[in-house]
Amino acid sequence: QELSRSIATLMRNGLAGSVSEAADIVTAGFQKGLDVSGDWLDTVNEYSTQARKFGLDAGEYMTLLSQGLKGGARDTDKVADSLKEFALRPVDGSKTTREGFEALGLSADDMSARFAAGGDSAKVGLAAVFDAIKRVDDPMQQALIWQRLFGTQFEDMGTAVNQFDLTPAKNEFTDLQ
Repeated sequence: QELSRSIATLMRNGLAGSVSEAADIVTAGFQKGLDVSGDWLDTVNEYSTQARKFGLDAGEYMTLLSQGLKGGARDTDKVADSLKEFALRPVDGSKTTREGFEALGLSADDMSARFAAGGDSAKVGLAAVFDAIKRVDDPMQQALIWQRLFGTQFEDMGTAVNQFDLTPAKNEFTDLQ
């Protein structure tokens, strides 16, 4: 039942075009270590819509989950939940979020528009944030920026967020079929 729901969720959110593709995605997640605490299917069901909001394909989304795990996150649920929190912040118009973007040298208005548009625009914004944070040399400043952009989820993720990288060379899930 949970597997069927996961397959339907992947298809509904545009991460898979068929039952076969969705099954391949689920299988790849199991085979490549995304089920560290028995939460892989739950993560697929609860958070796949976040990948859609960011304009990510299944491989890119799974790569971010894997990168978070490799960085020390407890499980895919925590990684996906932190990405969900970040999906909310760029469009919240808050002073805190604005300060986070500006500390990275990014226009808060531009980033807000990118994330609100979703799709490829949001993916470009997400990659820009991941790239910009790596250029911050001071670990304390970096942590303050992450807290502004990820809120309380930064407490759970810690420095695992520094592993996020959307460059094609870092994509661990390019062959899902």
